[in-house]
Amino acid sequence: MTDEVLLSEIYLTSCKSQELQAKIKELDQWKQRNVYKEIVNNGEDFVSLRWVVTQKIINDNPITKARLCARGFEEDQNFRTDSPTCSREGIRVILTLIASKGWKCNSLDVKTAFLQGKVLERVVIVKPPKEAQTDKLWLLQKCVYGLADASRYWYLKVKEELCKLGGKPSKYDQGIFYFCSGKQLIGIIILFVDDLLWAGVENFNQTISKLKLIFQVGAEHKKCFKYIGINIDQNYSDMSINIDQLSYTNTINKIPLTREEILNPKRKLNHHQVSSLRSVVGQLNWLANITRPEISFQVSSISSKFQSATISEIKDVNKVVEFVRNNPSSIKFPPLNPDDIKVTMYSDASFNNLDDGYSQGGYIVLLSDKTDACPVAWKSNKLRRVARSTLAAETLALTEGCDAAFLITNLAKEAGLIKNQKILAYTDNKSLFDCAATSSQVADKRLRVEISAIREMKEREEVSIEWVSKDKQLADCLTKRGASTVHLKNGCLH
Repeated sequence: MTDEVLLSEIYLTSCKSQELQAKIKELDQWKQRNVYKEIVNNGEDFVSLRWVVTQKIINDNPITKARLCARGFEEDQNFRTDSPTCSREGIRVILTLIASKGWKCNSLDVKTAFLQGKVLERVVIVKPPKEAQTDKLWLLQKCVYGLADASRYWYLKVKEELCKLGGKPSKYDQGIFYFCSGKQLIGIIILFVDDLLWAGVENFNQTISKLKLIFQVGAEHKKCFKYIGINIDQNYSDMSINIDQLSYTNTINKIPLTREEILNPKRKLNHHQVSSLRSVVGQLNWLANITRPEISFQVSSISSKFQSATISEIKDVNKVVEFVRNNPSSIKFPPLNPDDIKVTMYSDASFNNLDDGYSQGGYIVLLSDKTDACPVAWKSNKLRRVARSTLAAETLALTEGCDAAFLITNLAKEAGLIKNQKILAYTDNKSLFDCAATSSQVADKRLRVEISAIREMKEREEVSIEWVSKDKQLADCLTKRGASTVHLKNGCLH
């Protein structure tokens, strides 16, 4: 803390407004962390600031928080803004690793993280808010909230400190840091901006203690907590980890319809209804991508119809909302046997089932042993080009699934979960299975490229293509309306 008198000492005692108190505290944070230097206002160009005030409930008490943000769009952005965060697939692989290692899962968040980032390397001048009671300008020393590269400066700082503590970033996911003693993995930290999730051997706590001396840390949690909006619950009896979004699901509401609208499903939506449809689909899309793969096809299908949406689309989205609310679901990451863990992938496609002549493809990738399985990646989307046949659609879906499984395999190898095992790729299309097993040319010349890629992966022993009957196809509900979700739920969901 500096020797300067803090603004709160002057104003806070006489201040009755919670909002103003929150603003003064934020200004104090800027001063304590040497975020800026005051300079005389000689007419320089500056970026303006704005307040973002939020109300939160913490321990049943209403709390007002204020954050001072720069209007970054006022700045010429000729600089890098990329900032890695752990991917969804990376988080699931790491949760599988933590459960399989028998480690305890923990989280912590860093207070005012961006203000603890690296020193700013360019000149940015801002005009202070009126609450600062100054006629000077501020020359920023730190990359504050609102600037386009604020998260990048934070990432570079935390990466630098984690590497000093012995961490090494993943080659495939820069939001994952491994900590080893010799060749033995002793701990892991994953980053999602200022939210950290970590686990390791008992002595790894010492590394976390050192990290907390470097950064000011806020809330810390273990066993049962919320991380980036996902409920995480670890069962200490077997160290398995369950994730769900039940509390988030309960915030998703149906779009109201009048009786007249229900009876006229082909009526086009007005502007307000389209906006409501986009909002609910966005909520469902977040749900589908994180913990509810079984609704992926419905969400993808509705997403493609915004431009010509009718009452029918609202009725469809309301059915999905009703389904997720009445059928709670979670994903379990059980401790897997390290000697038996393998990567399996199921792919499927529905030929020419979309309104524009395209086909829907889907895949799901799992980590499994002889008794348990957990999904780590999935997707349901319109295939990247028009398919001319069922074989072509199934092939495009398989190649996309193999690409995803290849990434998961490398992540799992890097984490020490598996060794040099093949991906087991399952398709229920007999023609595709036969094509992959022979060197015969297919009639569709463009399709030969995709088939050749699959055969090459087989020759390099990266993948083994297996046929599976329709009643065991886990990806079936990712590609078509009305497909049963039972196989997927029984295979890997709870």
